[in-house]
Amino acid sequence: MNYIQLKNGYSSLEVSDDRPKLQLSDMETQNTLKRNNHLIQSTKSFLIHVLDNILVEDKFIILSDETGAIINIISDTPIMQHFFECGFKLGTKMTIDSIGENALARSLISKNINISRPDQHKINFLKQWTEIGTPIIVNDDIVGAISIYIKF
Repeated sequence: MNYIQLKNGYSSLEVSDDRPKLQLSDMETQNTLKRNNHLIQSTKSFLIHVLDNILVEDKFIILSDETGAIINIISDTPIMQHFFECGFKLGTKMTIDSIGENALARSLISKNINISRPDQHKINFLKQWTEIGTPIIVNDDIVGAISIYIKF
């Protein structure tokens, strides 16, 4: 992948419009993962349980921090590998300016559950998925978001 370093701590893809445009630097990703370790660890078994109980074969879950940066991905190996090949990884920003309209970004803005149909996504990889995004709110503060992707 061809990332370029930006002054604001993000890196951006040089060429493709079909990949996420914003990615935390490696150092910022590590800091974000450390800062959110409690959220990651406390939701891991719950998210695995949710994924195991969704009755469609193709599915994955993203956990993001309060800014929309991916901090955990729950999926089977083939889907996760394809997800990474399409430019998504820990630290990828799931914001509207990075990947276009999506339920996770809208849930962080609205503080409500949102749904995105496949045709609402801008990134080709996401155009095959229905997405349900919800913020994680603790004491009236958004601390993260969960996004469930399913393919029918």
